[in-house]
Amino acid sequence: MAHIGLQLYTVRDQSDPLPVLLQRIREIGYASVEFAGYGGESPEPLWTLGHQLDLAFVSSHVGFETLRDDRESALDMAN
Repeated sequence: MAHIGLQLYTVRDQSDPLPVLLQRIREIGYASVEFAGYGGESPEPLWTLGHQLDLAFVSSHVGFETLRDDRESALDMAN
C-alpha cells in the first residue's frame, strides 16, 4: 500500500525537539519521513521512537561533501 511521507527538511525551522516533531508528524497522518540531519539526536533512540510511532524512516538527505569526505560516518548513521 502506498503512503505519503515527509522530508524533514520541510519542517527544519520548527523549534520542537526532533522526537516531539516526529510524534506530531505521525499524528497528522504521515507514515514515513526522510531525514535531513538528526537534530543533535542519536539515531538509536530515534529508531526506537519510529517503531513506537509506526513511522518509517525511508531515506536521509546527505550533502555531497559528507558523502565525499566522510562516507563511512554517513553510512553508520543510516544503519
